[in-house]
Amino acid sequence: MNSEELNSNDEASKEDSSKRRKPRYVRFRPERDMVDPKFFVGLLFDDKRIFKQAIDYYGVKWGKYFRWGKHDTSRMRAKCNSANCDWFIYASKEVDSDAFVIRTMGPSCNCGRTFHHKRANSGFLSRHYMDFLRLNKRVSVTEFKEKVHLELNVNITRDQVSKTFMKAKLLIYGSYKQQYTKLWDYCEELLNCNPGSTIHMETTVDDISGKKRFQRIYICFEALKKEIKAGCRQLIGLDGCHLRGPHPGVLLTAIGIDANDCIYPIAYAVVEIENKSSWKWFVKFLKHDLCIHEQKTWTFISDRQKGLGSAIHEVTPGVEHRHCVRHLHNNMKKSHSGESIKARFWACARSLYMRKFESEMDALNGYDYNAHKWLVDNINPRQWSRSHFGETTKCDILLNNLCESFNAVILEAREKPILGMLETLRIYLMDRMRMKKEWMKKRTDVICPKIQKKLEKAKNEAAANIARHSDNKRFEVQHIYGGTYVVDVERCTCTFCCISLINATPEDYVHSYYLREAYLAAYEPAIAPLPGPNAWRDSGKIPILPPKKLRLSGRPRKARRREPDEPRKSNNGVTKLSRAAGVILSAATNAANVMWTVTIEEHVQLVIPRATLML
Repeated sequence: MNSEELNSNDEASKEDSSKRRKPRYVRFRPERDMVDPKFFVGLLFDDKRIFKQAIDYYGVKWGKYFRWGKHDTSRMRAKCNSANCDWFIYASKEVDSDAFVIRTMGPSCNCGRTFHHKRANSGFLSRHYMDFLRLNKRVSVTEFKEKVHLELNVNITRDQVSKTFMKAKLLIYGSYKQQYTKLWDYCEELLNCNPGSTIHMETTVDDISGKKRFQRIYICFEALKKEIKAGCRQLIGLDGCHLRGPHPGVLLTAIGIDANDCIYPIAYAVVEIENKSSWKWFVKFLKHDLCIHEQKTWTFISDRQKGLGSAIHEVTPGVEHRHCVRHLHNNMKKSHSGESIKARFWACARSLYMRKFESEMDALNGYDYNAHKWLVDNINPRQWSRSHFGETTKCDILLNNLCESFNAVILEAREKPILGMLETLRIYLMDRMRMKKEWMKKRTDVICPKIQKKLEKAKNEAAANIARHSDNKRFEVQHIYGGTYVVDVERCTCTFCCISLINATPEDYVHSYYLREAYLAAYEPAIAPLPGPNAWRDSGKIPILPPKKLRLSGRPRKARRREPDEPRKSNNGVTKLSRAAGVILSAATNAANVMWTVTIEEHVQLVIPRATLML
């Protein structure tokens, strides 16, 4: 064989190998192409799932309903559901990978669109709008229906929206049941990253399977309990709020107050139920972490929860225990209602000295003997009147707004699974410690801003007082509208008019609890960051089961239950009072003579022109 024949054979073999080369495909990129899928022969999908999702989304977006003729591990064929339409698409699997490639396609589909698409189910919508629902957790059912109709031109029902929200939560936060299996690893990682913290979890034994089931968990970071005595007043608000989700539970919280009269979270726990046993368990850990040995210097304030009062009395009998006056009045008005009783009750609570309190109680007794008797028989004045409060905490708050403010911040966290909720709380506390510290370091105030504002207000009010010398320490102060008081500067019972007479400034008498140094001392420590679940160390303990599901009758409540006389949120600038309050408002915005209808308990209606009320 000569050289020319050899060369011709080589060229023929190269041509054959080039024919056997793998064809070049165009790759379908879901993050970019799924918004508006376009199909053609030679389009490659990474796997069968992406190909199916692209077909489903294309059908939903353009109102075409396709049915699957072949759907197995190696080939997929979709065809238009209309008998008069010849559109189809066929894709098969590549030999050496899981990728699917479109091999053949039929003519374009010219069928009319449908507005009730079977493929637009809750599973499809949850996957498609997962990122939107992640960022818009408070979207309503009506708003979501309008968004789907605007973007996909598809009509969906309210039940579909509810199922979509539920499935989207599982995609975003993971399975509720699965997260309980990682709780031991989470506790171990928290202790490794935050040494000195108190992380305690308890379990129960399941009666049927014999496995351990979650019961309760308590968390108090070292950074929070380390400097509370140096930077915060020794006053703690206690409260509990229910968790939302398939598994029951109550979140117990202990909230302090910092130098700027803001909340200072100390500890929190997830328990199975709110009762005396769970509160006693929580208060015991709190007492140990805060080293509450001199109990007379500490004060607790609460909303009279179930079993909390007796739990505090048994664990810390020497502390001062206050009750939220608003919740106390809510209990009182069930049998003794009325604005006059409410005004006299609050006058008793705001009394600053004993004689004033006795005078206000006598006024209440003269107006309503039964209301006065209810207060005397049901609660001690040490728990609700400023005249009986101790002076060690340097705080005379009457409401448990500390816990109410914290509960409002963690509203979204309470809807997440157990790990998601605990991590949301930790991240919130970590960010808050850092931001508060950086905020105060930028300021040059000696006294915290809120305290300085209260100080300036008190200075203006002091102009109505006239002070007379007795000596350099004691004064007689007379108010221009009546009332004479004795003031001792050394005992810090002074007023601003007395301070000016001894050539001093009110800022010199501000307690160290309210200074900038105390604020920075409270927020100087930091909560350590935590890696993701994939980097957690294995605790070596057997995973636990979630608590048993407790399904109550009816739809779960999301809105907070408001009191009958509590004002509702305004709707387009119009505030409507409930019928329980005895007032019905009927107003026309642009009318010249707007009428107010007042319904009296005796069913007598008075119609009064608005102009008369303004006069």
